[in-house]
Amino acid sequence: IQTAKEQDYEGFCRQEMGYRKMLHSPPVYARLAVQFSSLKEEAAAGMARRFAAEAEKDGELEVIGPAEAPVARVNDRFRKVLYIKGRERERLTALKDIWEEQILTPEWRREIQIQYDFE
Repeated sequence: IQTAKEQDYEGFCRQEMGYRKMLHSPPVYARLAVQFSSLKEEAAAGMARRFAAEAEKDGELEVIGPAEAPVARVNDRFRKVLYIKGRERERLTALKDIWEEQILTPEWRREIQIQYDFE
């Protein structure tokens, strides 16, 4: 607030980047939000837990969740969300690609919708 009051843009940016580094937030760290939705709550929750377990195997990544999405149910579809942070976006992209190839079988693809959002 003080830097805004003084119209100190550079000071504000330095301070904000310090906070973002401390909290492992973009643009210092890459973040991947993965949203799972299904007509069956346990299917969405189970897949979210499975993705979280796979991400946790990589000691360089920070996993938050899974949890209910901010809007937990839309059109009778249950929604879960998982956040993963890492220093390198490429590492998150590679993880997503592995999930797409190895975990998401055709049976799961019929039951669960997954949306990826990179920040």
